[in-house]
Amino acid sequence: MDWLDSKQATAASELALEELEVWALAGFTGTLPTRWDVIRKECNPKEVYFDPFVRNEAFAGPGGGRKQIMRAAMPQFGSIANRCDEIEALKSSIQAALSAS
Repeated sequence: MDWLDSKQATAASELALEELEVWALAGFTGTLPTRWDVIRKECNPKEVYFDPFVRNEAFAGPGGGRKQIMRAAMPQFGSIANRCDEIEALKSSIQAALSAS
């Protein structure tokens, strides 16, 4: 317990409105057949939009293509953060925590 007492830990979190799969779609808004605002309002966006997109774009592999689609989406992280308020908020929380330590 002495080791834990001597360490300072900081955590940052945000309430996620969508699942990771939906955020990944934000990196592909130019190729999606549906507008982003419609996707965000959908009650089941992963099932309605992500799953068919992964099948149609031939992302395959373990985890239903999640690893591949996230790698493909990462160059668009700025756009993803701009479209997903909770990611931008988390990014700000992390930056604040890092600058405070």
